Amino acid sequence: MNFVHSLPYTCVSVGLWAGKEALVGIIFNPVLDQMFTAKKGQGAYLNGERIRVSGQKDLNQALIFAEMGTSRDPEKVKTVLTNLTTLMPRAHGIRAMGSCALNMAMVALGGADVVFEFGIHAWDTAAAAVVVAEAGGVVLDTAGGPFDLMRRRVLCASSPELAQEVAGLLTQYQPTPDGDLMG
Repeated sequence: MNFVHSLPYTCVSVGLWAGKEALVGIIFNPVLDQMFTAKKGQGAYLNGERIRVSGQKDLNQALIFAEMGTSRDPEKVKTVLTNLTTLMPRAHGIRAMGSCALNMAMVALGGADVVFEFGIHAWDTAAAAVVVAEAGGVVLDTAGGPFDLMRRRVLCASSPELAQEVAGLLTQYQPTPDGDLMG
């Protein structure tokens, strides 16, 4: 959607996993010339320079990236609005930028502290999960449990404390396995 509307927050994202283990992630925004890379055990980088999460632990000082998605399913819309209403007075700020992979990369870079989204696909998170983890962040399911690449839900944060606090506040939504349809 960002690409179609000429919003320069767009990317190509490639992740390599072996089973349930994230090994390599590459996220490239050609418009802004940003190349995020990570290899398990070797750190995360933006254009060759090492990056780290902010380490933020306090929700009231955290910048959150949250997405509405394209689904118009009434349950999902209600969940999204409920979560925004719950988090807005507790967080320093909330933004919606439109690219899950780049949003997660912003957590790795320290430009955002939390990202959560329902309805994303494996290709939205496979690379970014490695980049965030290698930058010192955490990647979980939105309920606070282990991240499952195929479950279509993600929560990443700059610290485990912040991730668990946000997970405890979120109203949960489980997208259908076959995808959200625009309609």
